[in-house]
Amino acid sequence: MGIVGDKTCASGPRRRLHVSAHLPDRSAGCCRPTGGVQSRGTILARKSRHVQRNAHSALVPDVVARTQIRLARQTHPRRARPGLRVKVGSAQPRTDRACVAIVPKACDVQWVMLRPLRVQAALAMNLELQFRRCSCKTRQQNNLPMNTNLLSERSPGMIASAHCHLRFAILGVFAWLVIGNSAPLQGAAPIRLHPQNPHYFEWRGKPTLLISSAEHYGGVLNLDFDYQKYLDRLSADGMNYTRVFSGAYVEPEGAFKIARNTLAPKTDRFICPWARSDQPGYANGGNKFDLSKWDPAYFARLKGFVGTASTAGIVVELTLFCPMYDDAQWQLSPMNAANNINGVGAIARTNVHTLDRHGGLLPFQESLVRKLVSELNQFDNVIFEICNEPYFGGVTLEWQRHIADVIVETERNLPNKHLISQNIANKSARIQNPHPAVSVFNFHYAAPPETVGMNYHLNKAIGDDETGFRGTNNVPYRTEGWDFIIAGGALYNNLDYSFAAGHEDGTFVYPESQPGGGNAILRHQLRILHDFMQKFDFVSMRPDNAVIKGGVPAGGTARALVQPGKAMAVYLTKQRTTQKTDLEIELPPGQWDAEWVNTQSGNIVRPASITGGGVRTIQTPDYETDIALRLIRK
Repeated sequence: MGIVGDKTCASGPRRRLHVSAHLPDRSAGCCRPTGGVQSRGTILARKSRHVQRNAHSALVPDVVARTQIRLARQTHPRRARPGLRVKVGSAQPRTDRACVAIVPKACDVQWVMLRPLRVQAALAMNLELQFRRCSCKTRQQNNLPMNTNLLSERSPGMIASAHCHLRFAILGVFAWLVIGNSAPLQGAAPIRLHPQNPHYFEWRGKPTLLISSAEHYGGVLNLDFDYQKYLDRLSADGMNYTRVFSGAYVEPEGAFKIARNTLAPKTDRFICPWARSDQPGYANGGNKFDLSKWDPAYFARLKGFVGTASTAGIVVELTLFCPMYDDAQWQLSPMNAANNINGVGAIARTNVHTLDRHGGLLPFQESLVRKLVSELNQFDNVIFEICNEPYFGGVTLEWQRHIADVIVETERNLPNKHLISQNIANKSARIQNPHPAVSVFNFHYAAPPETVGMNYHLNKAIGDDETGFRGTNNVPYRTEGWDFIIAGGALYNNLDYSFAAGHEDGTFVYPESQPGGGNAILRHQLRILHDFMQKFDFVSMRPDNAVIKGGVPAGGTARALVQPGKAMAVYLTKQRTTQKTDLEIELPPGQWDAEWVNTQSGNIVRPASITGGGVRTIQTPDYETDIALRLIRK
């Protein structure tokens, strides 16, 4: 297939696009080339059923079956004929299958990869491809573009600062790139509770803790947010989790005093699962929504987000619903009768998530859940969260249990079964009569982590998936994360406001009034926590503070996670002005390696060998607010 598309350039000449493709030839039993440079606005396709022109004036096939393609890097010593070779293959080749790849002519496409050169791509339904010509400076990064944003260098002699922009919307195709051994496996089991210790996760055959500092949940619904760059940064910083809202809820600008809020898209930049109608009148610009129809562009973007996250080794918790905290959010919701053409939702915001006062919304909510769950069933990196903070805004427990039932029912006849999470409370609460299908119980602002101990007997994963409202300094969020994980938690996510549209690389400098923190330094410190835990067989560990016999600073805390007779992880906190004290800990007989770990730098401090067999005093090095101790029996 060869495609040539139109483009609009801020500067520089208009150029054509070229693609070289190999399509399966069943008679020959091999692939043979087709394509080449075509005149602008034309398309050449073998065995494609139909061609249509979309709103972006690109000619596209409307039916493209799912298959797999392999992209190979091509060397051009003189940069004379740059391009990208595409090889199309399938376990069951069919001549009516097609795929699309587009590269700028006369541009050197530079794939920058850390490990393998071979790249695989999987095709699914509905893709919006966005291509940008960027400056050479923009391309100086260590990560391969893995979804719809292909960044290419300008050819020699062009002005590096001049940017040309091109957008192709291709309905019927969605492609994400996967790199070598980090590639998501087709048919791989989704993330699950670890079978040996259900307080933790197992993902891709490995014990897993989810630790992150991620954006404020608008990565999909905000069209101005470049999720490719965002997920690249999360992965580079060692984060393995992000939370995203479905689009059933959206916030106005200025909500909760959040500067550059990703959940508050600008006018006409909000996208959600429901399609726009032909009737104007949506509160934040554009036409009203039709709750009986889906928006293919949204699901293309959602799958692009989840697929790219999967490639990057990041788990996505998709939050299906959120309460309307006040009328400002309800006025923007597509479920509000003023914003849809379906004659439903003429109710108070506190009745939206109920079984008996929903004003006709419940069937549409059920349909939304089925659609989202079905569309994402193929992915192994998804957790479905029923509702964010359902203890506000009139959300009933019966409604939450019903949504959990809908998820279970939807996946009953699907290949994969995903974890379901439920947000229980801010701080802590004792869980009563949990739904049997819920495997992850999330809390917000869970410092101190008392809720882990209160609910440990449930033998489920306990998460702290939102932080904030403790200033913008790193200390409270770093200590909250360490404290929660050493207490036996499985998931910690700091709400990171350094990610914003235009600053998807986590560089936004937010004002002091921001209701939370997050920055590159904090992400580095949370990576230290993750690496610290990876040195243990943490699946075999249990929280046990009883091993700590003394040496806790005044006003400080001490926690221990213990693998009996083999290993201990200890975490101490204190006030800056408090003097440190030496730790007294009960060690079983044997020789133990002790390493103090600086939680800010990751440096090993004062390693020692200790003989166990009773209570031992371990000299504590100087530290500001917190420090960790790793004890492993030889």
